[in-house]
Amino acid sequence: MGIDYIADNTIIAQFIEEYNLHYPAISGIDGSGSQIHEDYEIPYTPSVILIAPDHSIVEQELSYSLYAQDFIDVIESYGVIGVGIDENIKEPGFGFSIYPNPVKQQLYLQWQEGTDVKQIDIYELTGQKVFSLSCSTSVNNIDVSAYHHGIYLLSVEFKSGKRITKTFMKQ
Repeated sequence: MGIDYIADNTIIAQFIEEYNLHYPAISGIDGSGSQIHEDYEIPYTPSVILIAPDHSIVEQELSYSLYAQDFIDVIESYGVIGVGIDENIKEPGFGFSIYPNPVKQQLYLQWQEGTDVKQIDIYELTGQKVFSLSCSTSVNNIDVSAYHHGIYLLSVEFKSGKRITKTFMKQ
């Protein structure tokens, strides 16, 4: 979530449009962003803080320069499963990629030869499943042309039980 300290809603809307952002953003003046900065004692911008479901801060000053795996380790230490960041998977048979990203029409899937895929699911960020396919044959592309613009989660379950989740953006 983007939380601005001093801008108004108009400036935030322009920023979202200019950079084609797909996450919520709150302005400092009109959206109480400055109050959030004060309440959560956000030390500087950009800041990365981890807030628990009960609204308590569990990590105040995570460095935004951490590697993806460092974020995953911190998040998982609180019992949360990280999704969408799987570049560090080194096990044989799990080399998996999707392209193009962002995508307009066809999302292509590619994995190491001999990898057995059991299930492919696509979810909106709200958690609603928009696509599901039990795999008995090889699948190498999915038509996403009818999907709304936004960010989606693609989850692939392998017959070994391993699951990989990747994010993609539909333009």
